[in-house]
Amino acid sequence: MVLLARDIMDPTVVTVDAAADVRACARRLAERHKGYAIVQEGTEIVGIVTEWDFLSKVLAEGIDPTTVRVRAIATPTVRSCAPDTPAEDLIQTMATEGIRRIVVRDG
Repeated sequence: MVLLARDIMDPTVVTVDAAADVRACARRLAERHKGYAIVQEGTEIVGIVTEWDFLSKVLAEGIDPTTVRVRAIATPTVRSCAPDTPAEDLIQTMATEGIRRIVVRDG
């Protein structure tokens, strides 16, 4: 049996507005026990922000998280795949590109 993206994905997605401040975003993620959020402007996906972004780009630099907008620290490239992508392909992509998350898009 071949595992597909749909078999291993987490269907719960947290989204955050690009104009939100980092502290509000971190709170939202903590409440939902997630380590990342999809960043949107309206209905358009404009990036992804992770706990590592908070740590390395805000906290480690001593920046007040209420003064930084999510769009400023988000990674603008969101790697995605179809639900029927083999999990083996996802693992290879993640290892090759040094990423930890791939968004499964339906449509």
